[in-house]
Amino acid sequence: MRYTKFFIVFSSLILFSCQFALAEGPADLLTQDLLFKDALRPPGVIPAPPKEKPATILSENEQYQIEVLFLYSPEVEELVGSTANLEARIVEFVDIANETFENSGLQVRVKSVGLEPSPVSEQDDAPAELALIAQNETVKALREQYSADIVSSLVSHTSKGLHCGNGYLLVALDDNAQNWGQNVVSLHSVCEKWVFTHELGHNLGADHDEGNHDPSTMFSYARGYRASVFGSYTRTVMAFAPGTVVHYFSSPNLSHEDIPLGTENADNTRALEQTIGFVAAYRGDSTAPIEPTLALQVSHTKRTCTLQVTANNLPENSPSVELRLHRKSGSFRVLKELQISGDSLQIRLKRSKKSKSYSVASGDTASEQVVCKKISFKKRAAQSRLITK
Repeated sequence: MRYTKFFIVFSSLILFSCQFALAEGPADLLTQDLLFKDALRPPGVIPAPPKEKPATILSENEQYQIEVLFLYSPEVEELVGSTANLEARIVEFVDIANETFENSGLQVRVKSVGLEPSPVSEQDDAPAELALIAQNETVKALREQYSADIVSSLVSHTSKGLHCGNGYLLVALDDNAQNWGQNVVSLHSVCEKWVFTHELGHNLGADHDEGNHDPSTMFSYARGYRASVFGSYTRTVMAFAPGTVVHYFSSPNLSHEDIPLGTENADNTRALEQTIGFVAAYRGDSTAPIEPTLALQVSHTKRTCTLQVTANNLPENSPSVELRLHRKSGSFRVLKELQISGDSLQIRLKRSKKSKSYSVASGDTASEQVVCKKISFKKRAAQSRLITK
């Protein structure tokens, strides 16, 4: 009887969802008997694959930018303890999404543009809550205020179907599509931090693995992937359990620790290449410069330490980096300016009697600090002679 009621709830939502289908992400720790066909296409809506890729042509130093407005309920703030803790959780969600896009070779970055109390009360089931968010006039006004492409509502519970999130599944690239750029994500303790990425994937047209997907998606190959190696499963972020989740979208061109992450018929990355630019243009700027980065690694020999600098997308007029020595007080002094050729640089330093912290910087871009460990001097054991008479 419980299952019958669940499907009735979904059927009522189909009537109002004219361009999207509902999709959900499961909690791994819950029973796998509850894997419903949860990517449903509304009756009468024919999936329409794009005839051509988005018109925006990215330059070498550009990427698409998807801007997300986060909403939260009073129960969520109580659950996490403070707004600061909630902001930290959102940073984690966005970081995982961006890591997944980068791992998948997709030129897009997710950006959080706002955090606001939700005008919609938490509901008993996530699909109903998602419907109310999509229709709420205050939410629509906030979305315009923040120029948000996507609205993500954070809740404290899991839905009646024991799922951790819901998202509208993009099935057509038309003028009405932007009306359904919403998802719901639970912060319940059983829910993984990659659920936001999973639901955002639905908003972009990515679907579940074979056997758990909506057969009427825009692309027949918009499927997650689960690989089995010697009885152990690895799965991409859109695939259902069982298996360990890796932060990738499926693609036959990708692998993780020599495990393939897709096939010709399971290639969400290919699908997203054709939808990301469209979704990024829902509101505001659709592209943004790729942010420059500096990474620093340290290795040690007996008397020296070597700093390996890796630079990405530094401005052409900034070919140099400064080497900084950090003090315990938090301040630093610049030791020297070094020219960087290409995207890497090695710096060799002598180890001393004290450990020292270093970083490199170019303009406003700086690396994390690394420690050149102090040199260790082994004390010789005192030798004693036994004198016998």
